[in-house]
Amino acid sequence: MFKRMGTAAGSAIDRADVLATGHAVVSATGHAGVSRGLGLVRLCLSALNVQWPFSQLLLLGLKRKEARKYALGNRGINVGEEMWLLETRGDAGSDAKQLAQAEMSDEMIGPRPDKSHIIGTIMCSHSWPYCDRASSHGDVAAHRVKKGGRKYWSGEREMHGWSVRSVRALETLVPVGG
Repeated sequence: MFKRMGTAAGSAIDRADVLATGHAVVSATGHAGVSRGLGLVRLCLSALNVQWPFSQLLLLGLKRKEARKYALGNRGINVGEEMWLLETRGDAGSDAKQLAQAEMSDEMIGPRPDKSHIIGTIMCSHSWPYCDRASSHGDVAAHRVKKGGRKYWSGEREMHGWSVRSVRALETLVPVGG
């Protein structure tokens, strides 16, 4: 069953209504879908890759904005489109190095995954360009990228904020790849 988690800034729309009434299942071939009675509704969603620990902060509703190098509407990711939330291990190195990239205090999060897996769905409502580092830094409490860390915006190239509309957690993780 999909569990509603924190960041809903409005009512879920479109495919989310189907998701809210069903149970997440994985078929023998590894495809994710939603069980409705005796049938299985297959979901063909785009996936948004999010590195751990940022993926866990999204699930907890503590990360309300996503920082990306492109605006919504690019790379086939549309405003208001529900996408799989694909949790990846993140950069090589220790868990401590990966955790150091996120602005965190005492949050209890899930463990760093050994392999990528789908942990839920995510929907974003709009995006905007950050005009300077100060505006990006003003959003640290929402995007949770630690100032001065490797993932923090240097001010070079473009950087966009995406407003997270909703996040839904899967009851059972769906492994991706081999």
